[in-house]
Amino acid sequence: MYACTACGAVVESDVREVATRCAYCASPLVDTKRAASAIDAVVPFRLSKRAALERLRAHIGDRWWTPEALRKLARRGQLQTDSVQGVLVPFYAYDATLRADYSARVGVHWERTETRQAKTRRPKPDKAGETIHIEPEQPQTRTKVVRETEWFDLRGSMGTQLDGHLVCASAGLSGERARALAPFDLGRAAAFDPRLLLGWSAELPSKARRDIDREAHATLSDLGRAHLRDQHLTGDVHRLRTVELDVEIHRVRLVLLPIWLATVRLGGAPVQLAINGQSGRCVGRVPTSIAKVASVVVAAVIAVLVTLWTRGDLPWT
Repeated sequence: MYACTACGAVVESDVREVATRCAYCASPLVDTKRAASAIDAVVPFRLSKRAALERLRAHIGDRWWTPEALRKLARRGQLQTDSVQGVLVPFYAYDATLRADYSARVGVHWERTETRQAKTRRPKPDKAGETIHIEPEQPQTRTKVVRETEWFDLRGSMGTQLDGHLVCASAGLSGERARALAPFDLGRAAAFDPRLLLGWSAELPSKARRDIDREAHATLSDLGRAHLRDQHLTGDVHRLRTVELDVEIHRVRLVLLPIWLATVRLGGAPVQLAINGQSGRCVGRVPTSIAKVASVVVAAVIAVLVTLWTRGDLPWT
């Protein structure tokens, strides 16, 4: 609950909201006490609302699979937009050290040249049982390159530092969509200041911290294994045998990241889209034209039939 200092109205709000606008006079409201006790840093918006709308229209209009009527509306700037709202969404940023002891089999490719002599033609008897003499052809050789793989045992240790690994703490933004919006530049994060929240909607975490920590540990473990495969396993191919991975988290910060949330009506159905408030990256599922998919399938079938017909492989030709 907020008491607006501009008009005196008492404004009800969600318990997770720490910044909003007065419903009566549109003045920005910030619950400074709650926000300061929870939020470590804020990444400001770089993308204006107008630029976000343009990015949204391009995301829809540039996709060939989008129904043509919707593409035209997007290109003309006539999409029906219910709301485009700038929200400072809570993310936890993890600084961690990843260590691993591992054993693997590493394969190194090498090539050898293999030469074979083609068989000469043998005389064949004719229908009367007589032999037709055929001059033997000159011996022919065929050469091909054969690739072999030699395997070696490998054991070792790995250590790497990851800073600013982000995990979304808002139940309103799915983990898949949050990851698709990445990356965010945490180098532009500023220490918490209530003035950075003015004019925006901002919320505190709505996911349980234990669930967020569990997700962070799992994704950090995956990143550690990927780093091991990409940076430490030599050779051309490899097979991991054992990996003992340890994730040590040093610091966790609650950071508010800038995201534009939009609800667009496409063919009467509302579609939720999200736009990175720094880079302009837009994510969200856009409807696919059934007619376009059908036309591509029909064209592919016709192309296959034409190819078979020219080869004379059709059963009825």
